[in-house]
Amino acid sequence: MSDLNPKKMKVAELRAELQARGLSTEGLKAALVQRLEQAIEDDALIDGAGGDDGGDDDVQAEPAPA
Repeated sequence: MSDLNPKKMKVAELRAELQARGLSTEGLKAALVQRLEQAIEDDALIDGAGGDDGGDDDVQAEPAPA
């Protein structure tokens, strides 16, 4: 989980964090806060999405020879 609190960040800090994430840095503080909060939420969903171990879950094992 992220320790960032966008509502308490300064505009320059918000812009720097958004730029580091490859997101738009345009707009007023409210828009920057909303954009960063959404990015943090998206990251949390990706990080906690189902415990993917990196394996190919959709690959079927070959049946054992008889």
